[in-house]
Amino acid sequence: MTDELFSVKDQVVVISGASRGIGLRIAKGFVERGAKVIISGCVTETVEEAARSICPPGGVVTAKTCDVADTKAGQKMIDEVVEEFGRIDTLVNCAGVNKRMPVEDYDEETYDFITDQVMFVDGGTSCGLFWPMRFSMINE
Repeated sequence: MTDELFSVKDQVVVISGASRGIGLRIAKGFVERGAKVIISGCVTETVEEAARSICPPGGVVTAKTCDVADTKAGQKMIDEVVEEFGRIDTLVNCAGVNKRMPVEDYDEETYDFITDQVMFVDGGTSCGLFWPMRFSMINE
């Protein structure tokens, strides 16, 4: 599939939380349009299977195991991607956490845990991989 106006052909795209759901669908869209896609998730087997499931013949989809709630793990992944691909053109954060219970049963601690992981990773940093990406861009 091509779209010259919004072409992502040969761009390097990192998508966190892409082993299933919305993140996986976004990754599939990028790879179908010729991007080199790196997907991440917390469970190695799941993210590797997801990468295989969306990689077309001749396409590039790389699986990385990473818990973006861990800033050091996020930095390590970003460093590996830059080392392997030379740059990152686009970052999509679809990672999140959840507690398997009805939302009406959440106490304040549970609610804070979920929103803090999604919005304020590591003491106020938004979007999990933003902080490592910021330093990668500054240090180029």
